[in-house]
Amino acid sequence: MKIYAVRKGKQTGKFLTWDECKSYTQGFSGAEYKSFSGVNAGKDADNYLNFNDTNDVKFTTGKNQAVQGGTNYTNPYGCTGDCGIAFVDGSWDKVTKTYSFGCIIFTETGKYVFCGCDDDSNYSSSANVAGEVLGALTAVRKAYDLGLKHLMLVHDYNGIHEWVHEERPWTARALVSQSYQHIMNKYRKLVDVKFVRVDSHTGVTHNEEVDLLAKRAIKEHIKCRTNDIFIECNTYVQEILNKQYLVKKQ
Repeated sequence: MKIYAVRKGKQTGKFLTWDECKSYTQGFSGAEYKSFSGVNAGKDADNYLNFNDTNDVKFTTGKNQAVQGGTNYTNPYGCTGDCGIAFVDGSWDKVTKTYSFGCIIFTETGKYVFCGCDDDSNYSSSANVAGEVLGALTAVRKAYDLGLKHLMLVHDYNGIHEWVHEERPWTARALVSQSYQHIMNKYRKLVDVKFVRVDSHTGVTHNEEVDLLAKRAIKEHIKCRTNDIFIECNTYVQEILNKQYLVKKQ
């Protein structure tokens, strides 16, 4: 038996016939739908409807990175050369006081997926904001590693841009925002970052995906260490900037 899932259309949901699916998608601009079969059809359809395609990404033990590329990669945003687009989001579990991040980077040749969670008491008072920050820093660090010089960074938390605003930056008061501001401003000397804010939970496909990815990091205990990320990112970018300065002095 087939199940037809309509994610965007005149009416969304699961349907048992193609005629129903067609009636809700035909003539609808930007319609998204997919058919599923087999014993897991219902579950697979639910994952699709909830933008939970990231469940197909497998993270090896102790790693918070996965890559999708090769001949099956569709390059949904038409990225070329040294240009890419990243989506980031954070999450928070108030019971365990755990924060997390999800990050997806699209380049010309692949989709790169990252996530992690931590419960460091030095940062947990910032709740999900700590995760938002880790996602953004992961995006620029990995973008540079991938050879990108231009990155569109899509986020739904204002501080990701406002703390590093070119003309009127927010005052960073918490440890997590101070660390972010200090490190991100350094990375912007290496990568041209264009910040794009979207409203959360409004159907922006890959914003929804990183939200679920961040939640998955907590659920599956995909661990990262906040201090390690801050220290490693800062040390790495400073070494590069120092080398560039020395080259210019010669």
